[in-house]
Amino acid sequence: MTVPTAVVVGAEDRMTPPVHARALVAALPNCVGVTELPGLGHMTPVEAPELVTARMRELVATYVHIKEGA
Repeated sequence: MTVPTAVVVGAEDRMTPPVHARALVAALPNCVGVTELPGLGHMTPVEAPELVTARMRELVATYVHIKEGA
């Protein structure tokens, strides 16, 4: 994957713990960072949808350029 990518992980995720997230960050060629959410587990989009959505919005605002009139 060559597009700008961000990794979001729950600090208490036992299925894919933060150590796996950090390995993913290291493997992605255009990773823009990792967001570790304290106290959350594997279901971060359900547990903290506003935090996950905010990170997605940041990526779009920074990297997606929409043409006028499109």
